[in-house]
Amino acid sequence: MYVSGAFMCLSFHIKKHLKIGKGGMILTDSRNAADWFRRARYEGRTEEGYPVHDIDSLGWNMYMTPVDAARGLMLMQHMAACNPDQVETYPDLTTYSLFK
Repeated sequence: MYVSGAFMCLSFHIKKHLKIGKGGMILTDSRNAADWFRRARYEGRTEEGYPVHDIDSLGWNMYMTPVDAARGLMLMQHMAACNPDQVETYPDLTTYSLFK
């Protein structure tokens, strides 16, 4: 499913195949992007924490909790190797005022 050179987002919403309930993942084969995503999801800092370095970029509090991660690992043990596509129909986001 992954397309080389792309950023692909996975959702762990309760209606998706990996039903953690919230959260998601960004797939990439770019080391620079992966490093940036890790810092951005952890409030602009490395996983070493506040006292270790100066924060020099924006970030958000978006890392997955250990409880959610453990639930996801448990659920992945029982997932089929191939899953059918979702049949949900989502609206075209380009029609939203935010994206005009």
